[in-house]
Amino acid sequence: MPSSKKWALFIALGAVLIALGFIACVDAISVTLASTIFIGILLVIAGALQVAHAFAVRDWGGVLFSVLFGLLYIVAGGMIIEEPATGSVMITLFAAACFIVVGVMRSIMAIQYRSLPGWGIVLAGG
Repeated sequence: MPSSKKWALFIALGAVLIALGFIACVDAISVTLASTIFIGILLVIAGALQVAHAFAVRDWGGVLFSVLFGLLYIVAGGMIIEEPATGSVMITLFAAACFIVVGVMRSIMAIQYRSLPGWGIVLAGG
């Protein structure tokens, strides 16, 4: 059956998503803590998989770093799970730092491109 015939499913999904959005807005703190714990769990899983991979490829030259970074993931994930409020602040600060770094790098690139001959025409769209 074509998707145009299933319009009621689209409406139902939209209504559920709207309701979940309102719930998330009303209880933003709980949703933030739950998502932070989820990120912590993902870090622990990623760290365990990285350590397992490191032992699976022992003849590779980067085994020590792989194990160390895997353990770092596990420790960081455990700390986030243990203190989700602090973890959410740290995740937010990390995202802010990423935005700042990318913004500075784009500004530097724009200044470099501006000084190259012929780039003014390209950047201006002409």
